[in-house]
Amino acid sequence: SAIAPLNLTSPRAALQAAWVVLGIVVALRAAGLWDFESAMTQLPPLCLFHALTDIDCPGCGMTRAFLCLARGDVASAWAFHPFSPALAALLLVLAWGPKTAWDWLQHSRVAQRASIAALVVLLAWWSWAKLLPSMVLAT
Repeated sequence: SAIAPLNLTSPRAALQAAWVVLGIVVALRAAGLWDFESAMTQLPPLCLFHALTDIDCPGCGMTRAFLCLARGDVASAWAFHPFSPALAALLLVLAWGPKTAWDWLQHSRVAQRASIAALVVLLAWWSWAKLLPSMVLAT
């Protein structure tokens, strides 16, 4: 029997693949085969917004925060990005939870309003914690 090709066209399959990659990274780090921290310092910034403005974008720090969460370090994850625990939980439910979670997220007015509220809170936090201080320093 042939192995079916990986279908990443569905958002759920793409999320599952991302979690598998994160698991592999954590396993490599735990085995001492890869030093993520030194690799991150050697990579150029991957955020185009940060590269152009020298200001953290609303998502800056999320990758490092997810890696901290993967090794159980919630305090460091929170320091990198305070929205990381909630987003990780949501993404886990969407990737591995009931398939009806996608339908609920796409069609529920409650989910739509909660998404808008979460975006407003994220942008308000980013403006207060990242954007405003960088503007004050520039003057």
